[in-house]
Amino acid sequence: MIETTWLDGRVPNGFWGCPEHRAAYMRWLGKRLQFREPDDWYALRRSHFKRNRGGALLAMVYRDSPLEAMRDFMPHRRWLPWLFGRTPQRYWAKKVNRRAYMRWLERELGIEHPDRWYDVTKQDFVEHAGHGLLANYFNHSVAAAVMEYLPRRRWQPWRFRSVPQGFWQHAENRRAYLDWLAARLRIRTPEQWYHVTVQTLIEHHGATLVARHNFSVLDILREYL
Repeated sequence: MIETTWLDGRVPNGFWGCPEHRAAYMRWLGKRLQFREPDDWYALRRSHFKRNRGGALLAMVYRDSPLEAMRDFMPHRRWLPWLFGRTPQRYWAKKVNRRAYMRWLERELGIEHPDRWYDVTKQDFVEHAGHGLLANYFNHSVAAAVMEYLPRRRWQPWRFRSVPQGFWQHAENRRAYLDWLAARLRIRTPEQWYHVTVQTLIEHHGATLVARHNFSVLDILREYL
């Protein structure tokens, strides 16, 4: 009878090699932690095993991964690795994993049209367990993450809350922005640019650009016209 053999001290050799024993421990641990629904298990951490006589199980069988423990315990459920607090090593290095997260985030945020991505913030990633992805793979850039996710769409990076690092350093990006602004403001002749002010640029996603040019519209237009 298994009962709670792990509470008696060191378990017999080969004990954790038995699936029945591992399942019994996980059921017991779930009751200890008051996990009632499958999604409750996303709160599972390594410390829970260590504080409840399961440190050896986690280390030897599951390679210190609560995710691997859950894949063994509930193999028919599709687990989302990022919801376990930390993803497996080099998880985000695989494009298929990054795309899986972005598809999930899209559903979580209720994004039904691509333009809605322009309003997504770093905080949205933080609140949806994506800080590690954004920080370690995309250098904190929402724009970079979205443009990789939907590469066939013609994006206007300046419409994101923040542009990718170094974006305004490239002349072709500054020109693309001003082309877009001209179309937006229906500017057809050079003279019409006289009516464009710093405030106009700020209101049309160009705040960082004007700051780089000491808030001088003239300096910006000298290069463009």
